[in-house]
Formats: sequence, C-alpha cells, structure tokens
Amino acid sequence: MPSQRVPYSLGILGGGTVGGGLVRLIQNQLGHPVLPVRIGKIGVRELSKSRRFKAPLSLMTEDLKSIVDDPAIDIVVEALGGLEPARTYLEQALKSGKHVVTANKYVVAESGDH
Repeated sequence: MPSQRVPYSLGILGGGTVGGGLVRLIQNQLGHPVLPVRIGKIGVRELSKSRRFKAPLSLMTEDLKSIVDDPAIDIVVEALGGLEPARTYLEQALKSGKHVVTANKYVVAESGDH
C-alpha cells in the first residue's frame, strides 16, 4: 500500500522526451510554490547517455524493476511507450499497491480491462 507521507516519491520509468520533460517540470515545480512530490528514481536505458535534464546520478538507474520494487516509491510514472516492458512494470506496480500514471494507449488498449 502506498505511504501516506508527503511529499510523495515518484519513480519515473523512462528518461526520454516524455520522462525527461516530466523531470524538468517537477524540478521547476510545475508552476506551483509547493508541489507534494519529489523524484525518487528515474529509470533509463543507458546511464551514460546525454539527457535534456539535469539530475544527480544517484537518482538514475538502468534497473527499472528496482523502481517498481522499491517500497520508498509511492507513484510509478510510466513514460516508456510500447507494450513491453511497460505493461509488465505497470502490472507489478499495481500488484504492489502503488499508484501508477501512464498515457500509454497501447498498454491500456491491450490490457486495460483486466
């Protein structure tokens, strides 16, 4: 079950255009003076790749499953696209009682009614 602590810890799966854009928005507080979320981990394919956002290396991981399994992560944001591995990570996060956020129409269309 997700914690009731604030700020909520986000695990972002994907550091590309969408995931990286979310990181930048959160870092700029989405225009809000107090945003009740913080970035807990950012899952990327390649740590050495250059990014459009700045984040400490300690927040980054190539092990996306570790984000889903981390009890300190309250909300998993899927920004991978495609069916797999996005669907698997989302299912695991839901089974762990975490909140999930996705705009992945492919996953929703293929698995949304299960």
